[in-house]
Amino acid sequence: CGCMHKDRGPGIYDVKDWEAFVQTINAGAPPTMWEDAEGIVRLHGDLNLKRWKNPRPVGQEELTPFRGTFDGGNYTISGLKLKSDSLYVGLFGINRGTIRRLTVDGRIEATNAEGFVGAVCAENLGRMEMCKNLAEVVGAGCVGGVVGRVQSDPSSTVVPLVSRCENIGAIKGSGTQVGGLVGWSYRAKVVDGRNVGAVIGTGLYAGGVVGLNGGLVRGCRNEAPIRGRAYAGGVVGANSNEGRLVDIDNHGPVMAETIGDIVGEDFTQTLVDEDTLREHYHHEHEM
Repeated sequence: CGCMHKDRGPGIYDVKDWEAFVQTINAGAPPTMWEDAEGIVRLHGDLNLKRWKNPRPVGQEELTPFRGTFDGGNYTISGLKLKSDSLYVGLFGINRGTIRRLTVDGRIEATNAEGFVGAVCAENLGRMEMCKNLAEVVGAGCVGGVVGRVQSDPSSTVVPLVSRCENIGAIKGSGTQVGGLVGWSYRAKVVDGRNVGAVIGTGLYAGGVVGLNGGLVRGCRNEAPIRGRAYAGGVVGANSNEGRLVDIDNHGPVMAETIGDIVGEDFTQTLVDEDTLREHYHHEHEM
């Protein structure tokens, strides 16, 4: 299977390993064969996927998400050339586990107007920590540099998290949720993030960090130009009634018919403090 190397142990060492890993998860099997003694799938070096002939996301369908822990070891997966009309487009499709310490480079394009696209992950229902995007991300639906959509699962008590992530790549979207880090966040947490990649949205709600926010955005900053058709914000394009914004900052120009230095359209009209947040989010260990 390529998961075990003599004298090196389990994990991912080369492109052949990566291809087999993707096939394993997309076949509905758990990542057990790739895990070390701590139950972690580890990337053991930089990977260039330029020669990957049939690229596809890890966990590309709702019935076969990634459920383990993937540790990129601060290595980079580069050369990713992915263009698809699927609902979930990214290095990972759907994550219900943990993805951390991973950098992605290349070009990712999603043509489905109902879909979700992010360089590291299309949809996150788990945890993403210390991930970075260098790739160009283009999409017709919900577009984010690191993750397309992060949202809670009604059947779970877990509050999804995107923590200490960074976007450097150029982000272009024609849908209504386009963000430097996250396209759409709902009942989730986006904390300590940073965007330095230009964001261009030709629809509504383009934001430097999150396009459309219905969760907590805390400790995030944007340092890049944001351009939208209407309701563009330096940090958040639109903040819904459930959205909470704390300690956020923008240092990039915002250009659109209707703009906000921080928020393009705020349905709450408030930036709340930490005490108020505790009434809405009870998972303090994840904050």
